[in-house]
Amino acid sequence: MGCAGQYTSGKALAIRRRRAARAGGWPRPPLGRDGAAGGPGPGGQPDRAVHGRGHALAQVLAGAGLGRVEVTALDVPTPFASFEDYWLPFLGGQGPAPAYAMALDEVARTRLRDHLRERVPAAADGSIRLTARAWAARGTVAD
Repeated sequence: MGCAGQYTSGKALAIRRRRAARAGGWPRPPLGRDGAAGGPGPGGQPDRAVHGRGHALAQVLAGAGLGRVEVTALDVPTPFASFEDYWLPFLGGQGPAPAYAMALDEVARTRLRDHLRERVPAAADGSIRLTARAWAARGTVAD
């Protein structure tokens, strides 16, 4: 499974997947790496209206003509040893949030880092424990 909404419009992709499936079957391959819902929103960031909530993803698939739509949240623990461990991936430029961070000038990037340092909950030892969520979805083609 990949991040939905990074590469193409959700409805267009769902329609292509639906066309590729035979009647009564599941579209193959399942929605995944090439995107499933929503396109880039303002500033090139994923459209959180679809990307961040399962019910919106279900609506996109249903709107593309798929039936028996099922959506499941996939939660993954994401522990970090420290804030620096958390911040380092933002400097890599891979993915929507790091690409955004690296597009900022140095002053704005420092403000972002400081803002996150204040808001991200850390344990007494400085470690950070977050949960990443992705959405898996599927639907059938009508008979």
